[in-house]
Amino acid sequence: MPYIGNDIQFGELTSQTFTGDGSTVAFTMGYSVANTTSILVTSGNVVQEPTTAYTVAGTTLTFTSAPEDDDTIHVRFLGRVVDVANAAILQDSDQDTKIQVEESADEDTIRFDIAGAEDFTMTANDFTALSGSTISTNTIAETTADTGVTIDGLLVKDGDISATSELTVNEAGADVDFRIESDTNTNAFHVDSGRFSGVGSVGIGRAADATVDVLIGNQAVTAGGNASHYRLRVVPEGAVTIPSGTAAEVATLSVFEPNITATGTVTTAASLWVHSAPTEATNNFALYVDDGLSKFDGAVVAAGGVHLGVTTAVAANLLDDYEEGTYTATLTNASSGSYSVASAQNTLAYTKVGRLVSIVGRITVDGESSPSGQLILNLPFTTANTLESSDAYYSNSCVFDNHADSDTNANIVGYVQGGAATVIFYQITHGTGATGGLDQTDLDAAWGVSIMLKYNA
Repeated sequence: MPYIGNDIQFGELTSQTFTGDGSTVAFTMGYSVANTTSILVTSGNVVQEPTTAYTVAGTTLTFTSAPEDDDTIHVRFLGRVVDVANAAILQDSDQDTKIQVEESADEDTIRFDIAGAEDFTMTANDFTALSGSTISTNTIAETTADTGVTIDGLLVKDGDISATSELTVNEAGADVDFRIESDTNTNAFHVDSGRFSGVGSVGIGRAADATVDVLIGNQAVTAGGNASHYRLRVVPEGAVTIPSGTAAEVATLSVFEPNITATGTVTTAASLWVHSAPTEATNNFALYVDDGLSKFDGAVVAAGGVHLGVTTAVAANLLDDYEEGTYTATLTNASSGSYSVASAQNTLAYTKVGRLVSIVGRITVDGESSPSGQLILNLPFTTANTLESSDAYYSNSCVFDNHADSDTNANIVGYVQGGAATVIFYQITHGTGATGGLDQTDLDAAWGVSIMLKYNA
């Protein structure tokens, strides 16, 4: 049928027919309508005037006068009132996707069901995405200028994020990692929540690592010209005030031992480990203390030695050995045989500082075994062999007691020669300086000797 105007764009206009019997004035429609203008009514092909010819109340159509017998009554629905009792406002053909209002009386809640599940609800001042549902959007904008957007206590405003209470990431152990990117580094700050059985690990400058609790991985940068640069610097800007009492410790950096429980084997453990020293500077150090005293309550192990009293490390000022101990003295003769050193007094003490060895002590002899030739005492370290005279020298550093008469007016001395681990005893005659060996003819079977000797090893 021709008409003026646009065709219906969405939906359809449902109709219903009745047959008059000349007496019935009230007819029940299939849909509830709001008012008389919500329907177009004809009776006997004559259009009826709303309100004058009929009235409506919900699903009831009431005529002012009963339609004639056998007249066809045609009702075209122009608008329908949704039956709130059924709670369906909009739904698809299989009724599993729909919008509902008021599941219970005067609830004032709109529900959105999708594919059989209730996904979202809306009340007067709230829109809620239920568990398992997601609101996807590219932009959330503030409705009032300069107020920002608040999401459950988290305020996002002008590029800043602030929280009205504690801000928690990965709550309840959800194994959700946290990462902050810089302009060029995707791991400016990274938290791997599940690392180490859920304890987690942190990476600064690079991704968290499987072997490190907190890892600082500095990236390549270009420092400013003529300016110092530090990979990590701790600078206390403000003072620490101790208002009363006594603070046992105040420190810029405090380091404790790593607290190891080892069922396996740990080769080396340390509270602080400096793995290497730079090599590119004029002066290179693994550790540099610019001022003040350095205190070590425990022992210090310096495997490479210590350069003392200098600013430039060279071999000449390197102290690379220190040792204290004792050793068992033995007395032999240049040709053959030996002396028996008493077991109760056969030990000499030594101290080695760098190359300088000091020996001190007293030993006693309680027997002999066919001694022949000059008397020889062993040393704990081999003597050095660096000087023009091969480090050979006499030392007036021994005193013999309870022995037979030595040569008249003679002084007993020890003779140290480079490359040997022994001291040989001589007698030097007063006045002439004549040298003769101290041998079995000058000693008894029982005697003692006190030693205080220094030499270079």
